Amino acid sequence: MGGLVITDKCNLSCSHCHLTNNTEAQELSKDDVISALSLLYSRGSQFLAITGGEPMCWANSGWTLDDVIVKARKIGFKLISVYTNGTLTLKSGADVLFVSLDGVSETNNRLRDNSYKTVVENLSKTTHEHIVINATINSKNYKEINSLCLFAQNTPTVKAIFFYFHTPYYGIDELFIDESLRNKAIDEIISLKKQGYPIMNSVHCLKGIQKGKWQRPGTLCDVYAAGKIYHCCRANSNSVACNNCGYLGYAELEYIAKINIGTICNTIYYLPK
Repeated sequence: MGGLVITDKCNLSCSHCHLTNNTEAQELSKDDVISALSLLYSRGSQFLAITGGEPMCWANSGWTLDDVIVKARKIGFKLISVYTNGTLTLKSGADVLFVSLDGVSETNNRLRDNSYKTVVENLSKTTHEHIVINATINSKNYKEINSLCLFAQNTPTVKAIFFYFHTPYYGIDELFIDESLRNKAIDEIISLKKQGYPIMNSVHCLKGIQKGKWQRPGTLCDVYAAGKIYHCCRANSNSVACNNCGYLGYAELEYIAKINIGTICNTIYYLPK
């Protein structure tokens, strides 16, 4: 997996993030992007995740994000996803759009800068065929797991929901949830998945998370940001963030690499065919 942090600019000021409505932050140029894509692919990445900041904000030298996606396909990337806060257009040539939603209505507004109405409206209008809700569970929204699953199930344009947990990149804070509460939340997610809600996380991986059975930092992902390659993520030298990592997408990759049949079948079901 290759991660491309195309910009640190963002149009929101979310409570968990220090990239707060930062229009002066660093971003890659068109030439930087082309070099980064070639480097990631040459290092073995077959799948590409484009992140930020807010990647939908990016434009440079006449290129937009869709030009980046076209170039990535020409280089050879097989599956391209974009991670977005959902407040801008949900029109994209990416195979998958991961749209952040961290609660229902006022909870999301408190966590994600009053963005709920805009995100819901954009979800209702999009014609993209593979939208996945990205929900990051923390101390302020863990009671809304069921409501988030209902939202995903009842929104026609949404294919699935994927759960993460708050990662303390800036140290243990008020959003952090301890291992006991995290495990209870995982039990609820597993129960809801077994009831048929469209949860993209695999049961095998979730149970592994409860037992701490996943490698941190991981070895299956390179991230390119600001001219540098990072193994796993930009916080790989941050022991607090690493030991308490909630980025469950990496854990899913590890279980796929271990040829865990349940995780592989689950992933095939939810990803574009």
